[in-house]
Amino acid sequence: MVSAVWCRRAQAPVAHRRMAAETRRSRQEKEKVRFKLERVIFTAGPPYICGA
Repeated sequence: MVSAVWCRRAQAPVAHRRMAAETRRSRQEKEKVRFKLERVIFTAGPPYICGA
């Protein structure tokens, strides 16, 4: 019983670190996508945004 609690406590920081890394990666992906969208809109110009 004690060993199970110790194992869980030992694995908790690793899982937390993995989750933090995944959230950071997803945030970076969102930033990349937003940057691409902004660049496409900037190169296409206002007519592309208005759909004219």
